[in-house]
Amino acid sequence: TIYESNHYLYHTLPASVADFEEGIIAGRVMGEYSDMALGLYGNFCVVFTQSNATGGSSYLYLAYVNDGDLAIDELVSSYNEIRFPRVAVDSSGVVHFAYQTYGWNGEVRYGTWDDGSVTDELVYSEGSTDNPGAYLDMVVLDDGAGGIDRILVWSNELDEVMCGYMLDGASGWTTDVVHTADGAYNELVGYYCSLDICQEPEQLPPGPPPIRAPSAVGDTEYYVGVSFGVYSEFESVHWEVRACGSNDLDFWACDTIEYLEEPVTETVFRWRHSSAEPYILWSTDSGVYWSYYGDGWSTMEITAEGDHYGAVLDLCIDESTGEQYAIGNEGQDSIFGAYFNYELGEWDLDTEPIPDGHRVE
Repeated sequence: TIYESNHYLYHTLPASVADFEEGIIAGRVMGEYSDMALGLYGNFCVVFTQSNATGGSSYLYLAYVNDGDLAIDELVSSYNEIRFPRVAVDSSGVVHFAYQTYGWNGEVRYGTWDDGSVTDELVYSEGSTDNPGAYLDMVVLDDGAGGIDRILVWSNELDEVMCGYMLDGASGWTTDVVHTADGAYNELVGYYCSLDICQEPEQLPPGPPPIRAPSAVGDTEYYVGVSFGVYSEFESVHWEVRACGSNDLDFWACDTIEYLEEPVTETVFRWRHSSAEPYILWSTDSGVYWSYYGDGWSTMEITAEGDHYGAVLDLCIDESTGEQYAIGNEGQDSIFGAYFNYELGEWDLDTEPIPDGHRVE
């Protein structure tokens, strides 16, 4: 079984998934899409997909630690293919998950797992043969007292980037358009969406800021940030990294971060919560880059000395010191780690081989 990142679509592999025995078990494709989160007491949980190699039903499973052993529960099944699962765990130990069903009348769906009890509900559907929900990302905000906000972002057939949210106390989901492709330039928008949310610094309580600020979005000032890749034919064929921001989940302002000569292969949006500073880690097949906002957006190269970078990219920020760490795959056989050296104003890079060519998250 291969457990891949939710965002990892095999773009770094030299061949198809079918060429890798670990991904095919008894005619079933295991773990083509997956995501991982830390739960109570530092225990991990993983959601991963299983589908038949020849078509038919698709399944979403939850793997978690139970009394020191690994347990696996089926969450949902669908005649459509299940893609882009996301997972988070709240302070009560409830697992929240979201996913796309791809096929006839595709949907964006959300559910919970609570000690074996599963809920599953519709977030958004076009009610046609369209398949909204590609490159889905999710954030769950938890105030520690039962207040839960759920916010999703996804690409709608690459025609627009959308968000869906159900705030604490709401009875249903609200959906809104974040950004729309410019048809005059044959744009495609929403590749590798990434979502993060930050409370305004002056609203934070004394002491170290929480990993997620208290719920709910509607009760105080929040910044919501989304990053994604774009294809455009404006003036010439090119690709872009774009970012959109909102403080009410209704009006969105968008910027182009970089213009590129090759496709974007992943984006990661992160706020530094203590200062509300936005950062974007993103990759192409030839390099990994870090964008930050000062008087405007600026970009710094982390590494561009190999090929097929990215896949399971992540950016971690130490809230107390501001130190930043980046990690991801370098091709099929290595993983890179980088640390931003503030004194030198540059990234320190290290790479390590991955045994047997397996990729890790």
